[in-house]
Amino acid sequence: MLILAGVDVAQIARRLGHSIETLLSVYAHWIDKGEDEANSKIEAMLATQTTTLKVVTSENAHHGPVTGQQAETTPVSA
Repeated sequence: MLILAGVDVAQIARRLGHSIETLLSVYAHWIDKGEDEANSKIEAMLATQTTTLKVVTSENAHHGPVTGQQAETTPVSA
């Protein structure tokens, strides 16, 4: 109930005498709420994003990932 109420998990764990890991592994699976809300938020976020694909060609292949990061031109010394 405390997690659903929005109480900070560190505070809940401290009050129960647990670590946060124990709190979440023992109690969080009891919460059967929020999946629909989380899915809605994810879908809404994805709907607002515009995705553009950048085709890799022989001219731009040396630019690294589609972020446009330049490839390292000098060898790294060991």
